[in-house]
Amino acid sequence: MLVTFFLTTIAWVFFRSDTVESAFDYLVQSFTTKDFFRLPAVLDLGYLLLYFLPILLLIEWVQRDKKHALELLQEKIPKWARWILYYVLVILILGFSGNQQDFIYFQF
Repeated sequence: MLVTFFLTTIAWVFFRSDTVESAFDYLVQSFTTKDFFRLPAVLDLGYLLLYFLPILLLIEWVQRDKKHALELLQEKIPKWARWILYYVLVILILGFSGNQQDFIYFQF
């Protein structure tokens, strides 16, 4: 599953780039570690989200056999706390939505 995700993500770089050279430049810059281990600035939310990614992947892995993503929480967390979590998730999704991007195959 991880290999397929990795290869698909790499292939998307070539679809989005204008030239093959710019795609390789982007990939080289993506895999350099000069900024990867830098602590995030308070307002640098992109890096902050990068640190939350392993937590979200762990939740997804634990919940992979469940019918709904947060099914495990229904048994342990009271209903009012779950609804607060749902609202926080919606606010975070809307807050980090960013700019609209063209469809990846738009240039073809």
